[in-house]
Amino acid sequence: VFQSGGKQHRVSEGQTVRLEKLDIATGETVEFAEVLMIANGEEVKIGVPFVDGGVIKAEVVAHGRGE
Repeated sequence: VFQSGGKQHRVSEGQTVRLEKLDIATGETVEFAEVLMIANGEEVKIGVPFVDGGVIKAEVVAHGRGE
């Protein structure tokens, strides 16, 4: 679970997620450091408020308009 644009998002590896506007070019990698929780099998880390050293890396695949 991470925070972006004032909203929390639950994601898993390989998942595509729609986020508020990011000023990053398509194909670029973005890192989210405001990680609230990491679950890896039986191991769960919960941040206070964020997980120390927790980073989620993602690739921008497209930019679009809201529906």
